[in-house]
Amino acid sequence: MIVGPLFACGIVASVVLAARWLDRRPLAHYGVVFDAAWWKSLALGFAVAATVMLLVFAGEYAAGMLVITNLGAISMFSIVKVLCVGVYEEFVSRGYLLRNLADGTNLPAAIVLSSFVFAALHFTNDNASVTSTIGLFVNALFFAAAALLTRRLSAAIGAHIGWNLFEGSILGFPVSGDKEVSSLIGIRQLGSAIFTGGAFGPEAGVVGILASLCGIAAFWLITRRARETRALQPAA
Repeated sequence: MIVGPLFACGIVASVVLAARWLDRRPLAHYGVVFDAAWWKSLALGFAVAATVMLLVFAGEYAAGMLVITNLGAISMFSIVKVLCVGVYEEFVSRGYLLRNLADGTNLPAAIVLSSFVFAALHFTNDNASVTSTIGLFVNALFFAAAALLTRRLSAAIGAHIGWNLFEGSILGFPVSGDKEVSSLIGIRQLGSAIFTGGAFGPEAGVVGILASLCGIAAFWLITRRARETRALQPAA
């Protein structure tokens, strides 16, 4: 509760300092612009991630891959952890790393490389496997799409927070190998780990990968429609 926020502040501060003093670039280069679009993108990312995770839960429940065992409560510790992780991991991965790799190579290569690094950093998590690494790679593509399509890092932050919050604290799934002590809904999974992700969580299963792909598609459709709407508006 204390160390987590301090750690997150330290990571964000290091990114800000590196941007200003090493790269000599404005934070806007990394998608950090505190305007109205920033907060709208934050909410959009949260909503998209929450929706796809609810679809994962509904799909597994309908297919008999999980049963609800009890109703509980979300711990404040879990909320603080989700907020901290969503902020500092996105500032590093989709903020600083993605943008600098894009400058050094090209955008497609940067997306792939930064997503690979993100997935590899989770390989030491409990119950991690080659399958979970592949799933997290696709999950990283989802967060990258959120940031790039909206041009705001806040969309990736919102998506990361929404994904982890609904996955673990609300719906009771493991989050990248980490099972919350308590959640709003307690579950017991019955389906094959190939589909559900088993003890690692949905990211390591087919359903989680499909959820990330659905999230990418949702961001593409929403931002495309927004661009078309702006194009049809008469000039002032």
